[in-house]
Amino acid sequence: MGVAIFLRVYNIDSVPPGLYHDEAVNGLDVLDVLRGQFSIFFERNNGREPLFIYFQAISVYFLGNSALALRLASAVVGVLTVLATFLLAREWFGYRVGLLSMAGIAIAFWHVDLSRVGLRAISTPLFLELSLLFLWRALKGGRLATFVLAGGFSGLTFYTYSSARLAVLLFASILLAELATNYKNIRGHWRGVALFVLATVLVTMPLVIYFAAHPDYFSERVQQVSIFNERPAIESEPMTFQQSLQGAAEMFFIAGDRNWRHNIQGRPVFDPLSGAFFVTGLVWALVANVRRSQRLLTIETLPVVGRSFGGIGSAPARWLMLWFFVMLLPDVLSHESPNFLRLTGLAPAIFIIAALGYALAWQSGAHAGAARLGRLGNAFFALFLAALFSLEGFTTFQDYFGRWAKLPQVYWLSMPISSRPPSSSTRSTVDSRRTLRSSSM
Repeated sequence: MGVAIFLRVYNIDSVPPGLYHDEAVNGLDVLDVLRGQFSIFFERNNGREPLFIYFQAISVYFLGNSALALRLASAVVGVLTVLATFLLAREWFGYRVGLLSMAGIAIAFWHVDLSRVGLRAISTPLFLELSLLFLWRALKGGRLATFVLAGGFSGLTFYTYSSARLAVLLFASILLAELATNYKNIRGHWRGVALFVLATVLVTMPLVIYFAAHPDYFSERVQQVSIFNERPAIESEPMTFQQSLQGAAEMFFIAGDRNWRHNIQGRPVFDPLSGAFFVTGLVWALVANVRRSQRLLTIETLPVVGRSFGGIGSAPARWLMLWFFVMLLPDVLSHESPNFLRLTGLAPAIFIIAALGYALAWQSGAHAGAARLGRLGNAFFALFLAALFSLEGFTTFQDYFGRWAKLPQVYWLSMPISSRPPSSSTRSTVDSRRTLRSSSM
């Protein structure tokens, strides 16, 4: 957690060098909130869900009108997401996978970058994970209050970012999958499941009512970037569905997001070695969905199926794979793939999958080395992983602060409009009556 906090708050007052356009618009809405003008949906800038803007308003209230205050809200949410990743992965797969998942997302360039800018998408994975965590605990323990809590968090998820709307498909898929594979458990908790759905609906209802009265705000931005729109409102070249799907697949090992705001252009999520562990975890999770055996791949210390509710296959692996494929859709169904901002809801799942690969390799290495080295074999692989994560963390630090922060493309993205090159694409957010202070502007 210390590394996660450091990477997200170190020099956050000066890196990135200034407010992006979307952050500045959030700042104007924050000032409205602090003047008592509350909204269920903020209509500037194609419209934005409100939850994160209220987090930013709290930060600005205590710290003053500054870019630092806007971005500290992101850093706090980002750190909490790292913690939530540990809690959820531990609940599903045990302490070791939880720890490895936390380490992976803590040092991921993608998540570090988005935890340092004041954009609402960073809040999606936190509330999605809390929803999954408490729904899992509710189905396992049967407490009605936990079902209600899970429903509350799932409802709040829809107030985070437009891509979070697909969470309704995720939760529906999970419940239907459990109904198909473990009918007795769902039937035994039908009151709790009903309370979960009811709580979700009640929390989401104000936003639903708003969209019913203002349907354009529900669909406008989605239509602008939809892969089925032949004339999308985007800065890059339009894509075909096949190209978008290819971009989503390539982001893991070949070429990541090309938007300088989100990434060093084209930097993939994983390096080749970490990518191999991700593939291992992905294959294992897919196989675990169909195996009936209570032991899988002879890995005894991964209590994956043992933590299920019974029924067919591994419930944790099933939930994880549904999460992975559903939350990949916002990117696959839009232009500019891969787009890490639209994929934030997927980020924790990716690093949990990679952690499964690390854990499988760890246990396999420990078993193979036990005969020759005894306990030293297990310690050796633990040291190997510690060295690997240390190297990746250092690489993230160097790439972000040593390379990305000094790129001219990043500099121009956050420059005042009056100072940008004549050829740059600009959108004015000037309001002469209200301003936010930025140390770099």
